[in-house]
Amino acid sequence: MATYRITAPDGASYEITAPDDATQDQVMAYAQANYAQAGRPINQSGARTSAPTQETAYNPTDDMGVGQRVLAGVGMGMNDLWVGAKQRLGLASQDEVDEKRRSDAALRNTTSGTVGSVLGKVALSAPTFLVPGAGTLAGAAATGGGMGILEPTAQGESIAKNAALGAAGGVAGAVAGRALGSLYQGGKALLEPFYQSGREKVVGRVLQRFAEQPGAIANANSRATATGAIPTLAESTGDRGIASLQRALESIDPQLSGRFAQRAAENNAARVGVLQGIAGDEARRAALDASIKAQTGPLYSAATSKTVPVDSAFNELLARPSVKSALGRAGNIAQEQGRMLGLTQPTVSPASMLLDAAGKPITASAVKPGTITGQALQDLKMGMDDMLRDPTAGIAGKEGAAVKATRAQLVDWMERQIPEFRTAREATLAGKKQLNQMDVGQRLLDKTTAAIRDLGGNQKLQANAYARALNDEMGLVRNATGFRGVNSLDQVMTPAQMASLNAVRKELELSANLAQAANGAGSQTAKSLASQNMMRQLIGPTGLPQSWAESALMRTALRPVQFGMQAAEPMVLDDLAKALLSPTFAQQTLARVTPQATRGLLSAGGSKALKHGAAATNRTAIEGLLSLKD
Repeated sequence: MATYRITAPDGASYEITAPDDATQDQVMAYAQANYAQAGRPINQSGARTSAPTQETAYNPTDDMGVGQRVLAGVGMGMNDLWVGAKQRLGLASQDEVDEKRRSDAALRNTTSGTVGSVLGKVALSAPTFLVPGAGTLAGAAATGGGMGILEPTAQGESIAKNAALGAAGGVAGAVAGRALGSLYQGGKALLEPFYQSGREKVVGRVLQRFAEQPGAIANANSRATATGAIPTLAESTGDRGIASLQRALESIDPQLSGRFAQRAAENNAARVGVLQGIAGDEARRAALDASIKAQTGPLYSAATSKTVPVDSAFNELLARPSVKSALGRAGNIAQEQGRMLGLTQPTVSPASMLLDAAGKPITASAVKPGTITGQALQDLKMGMDDMLRDPTAGIAGKEGAAVKATRAQLVDWMERQIPEFRTAREATLAGKKQLNQMDVGQRLLDKTTAAIRDLGGNQKLQANAYARALNDEMGLVRNATGFRGVNSLDQVMTPAQMASLNAVRKELELSANLAQAANGAGSQTAKSLASQNMMRQLIGPTGLPQSWAESALMRTALRPVQFGMQAAEPMVLDDLAKALLSPTFAQQTLARVTPQATRGLLSAGGSKALKHGAAATNRTAIEGLLSLKD
């Protein structure tokens, strides 16, 4: 209570005790009511009040600074809730509450004290923010209402009123905070498309919303693959969502589509180059043939010029039907070449006519073994080869297997008697293996590429045809080389060549699978990336559904924004294409996106949007990769 001095018209002074917050009119009315009864009316117009001086009231806040009053207010607010809680539990009397209200009046009447009080109460309510749903408007109302219930009530005050005011304040605070956050985020998003780091944030949000596994982007790389191809972001991550985004971008702008087509052509050329490296060309084949002949020619000349004796093992071979038949073919070969078959029969030299003292011939009769030249052996082997290849000979089944075994024994005998044959054969096989490898590479090029070449003149590999060819390894080798003696591709190809062939297959299959996963009409809304980014950032802090940014109403409202951002949209799209072509740049854009912003630009139903764009291909603007979200 404060004491006021009032001077009446007659000069008499009176002291009036009134509440601290009483106005001058209230004090005068009180004085008139009391002193008029004593026969001494006080004329308000004639009365003088000294500036209501509070002679006996001491204000403890007069000597406090703003910071001190705020801190004191924090303590006051916290203590209010403590006293209010005790009051609700019946542990604090009404007099105690009224006394607290009186003692806090001076601090409560200051702005800084009031601010501190609010902060103190908010601090005590902070743990409620962890409760699920506390961030919603209903949660804010519940929290505010609860704090209002804990507010101590003086005489004449209502708990229900405090709860209602607290709930209203909670909602108002939440709405105000969201509005400020929305304006801040929306303002930033409005400017982002006009500077490089801002555009990278937009792109980063796009990638995070489309990627099925955003974490895979961090592990992607732009290094060339085993074939020399440079992977796109979709190929490096194997992410179907990114593949869908790429397809959408290709569908909306011929220039952007051309960049992806160029990369695809370059990668196809790299894979074709792998096969061409195995297949070689005519010059390389001719050089290899010449090398084989240069290496084996002297060996075969030395081998065919030799003559070796015929032993019992060879005579046993000569007795076999297949060798007898081949011997006839060998004779024909020799005659056609104008020479005799170099095979001689054993001869017997007669005993000497001269006798020794015992009456026996000085020299006994002897058998001289037959001989065969290396050329005759070569003719004989070629005769057996012709027999085995001749379909009219009817050699098949078990007979064919037996004849092949006889041929192997003949070759073994030849090479033991004349080692040059073995050396020449091994050199020939090594050279022919390289030729066979070239044949396999050429077969793959001929049978797994499209008839029409790309604009760069390169053959275009087809994933299905290539996979089918590699699945039939035996057929591939036989059709390529005509040789039926192998069952698997690795019997002909080197480990490095096998790795290259499989790398081509893996890349073709990945590209085909991603294309199939992204198969569908492209979105017609990609050109509004900048304006959609702004709307999503604007809506995000409000807690409203992100789908609102994609509604027809919002898209209509965005028309002016889209018009204003027409200059920025191509730059955003260009950076998005760059990110899809360069995993390294994609990682850079993601690094610019804050955790909150990653909720950002595109809806979870973005992939679905891609499937609905074909019907709108003639619309004047591509209205967003973000539309058609469920």
